[in-house]
Amino acid sequence: MKFEKSRNLRLNSVALAVMLALTSLSAHADDEEIAALTKPTNYVDVMGIYVTSSSAKFGEYNGLNKQGAYINGNLGLRGGDAYTNNENGGTMRYELIGTNLGLSNRSATLSVANQGSWRLGIGYDALTQNISDSYQTPYSGAIGGNSFRLPTSFGLVPNTMTMTPGQLASFNNPGIYTTRQNSSFDGSKIINSNWDMSFGFNHLDQSGAKLMSFGSAGIYGASGEKVSILPMPTNYQTDTFNLALNWKG
Repeated sequence: MKFEKSRNLRLNSVALAVMLALTSLSAHADDEEIAALTKPTNYVDVMGIYVTSSSAKFGEYNGLNKQGAYINGNLGLRGGDAYTNNENGGTMRYELIGTNLGLSNRSATLSVANQGSWRLGIGYDALTQNISDSYQTPYSGAIGGNSFRLPTSFGLVPNTMTMTPGQLASFNNPGIYTTRQNSSFDGSKIINSNWDMSFGFNHLDQSGAKLMSFGSAGIYGASGEKVSILPMPTNYQTDTFNLALNWKG
């Protein structure tokens, strides 16, 4: 009987210790959340990246498509008296965030706000899609252009399907890619407890090329239709503006 009481007492002590530990962890997590809101951590990261071999697929969306060394960086800066003097009524704050600033999928945003009154922000992001690094063509012309010419010496050799050394030398290997750049400007204003207004402007610019097959007449006297795979240019801009007046109550 004494043994049972001793065992129960031991179990209760362990349970109490676990409860105290969990309570301490919860309080510590709450303290970290409060500190993140009232005393933000600023950071600047600079890193080196080395790619051992070229691959359009590996670097399809991150720009790491060529062998070699790259420098990349991230940053996060926050400040204002909403953080440093909040207990005395400070409401201004700013935020600057940058991601992958050295790569082709980079982005950055800057915002300034007066809590409960207004907010302004600007942003930029880019994304390059590396479609192919193995495409070869005898046609000459700039990627993203709309004129491609075949060398005049690129005719068929009589009685053979073999290309001459000069024809083989005319092949070039342009990288096929498209690039999208997006810039924005937005803001909002609180008029009163029922009304607020907001606006946003966005400019999208896309350029580059995508591969497409084209039919053509026989080349330099050859009979029948021929098919060429050429980089179709992609080049357009789109501007979007939004304005809203909001009511709640």
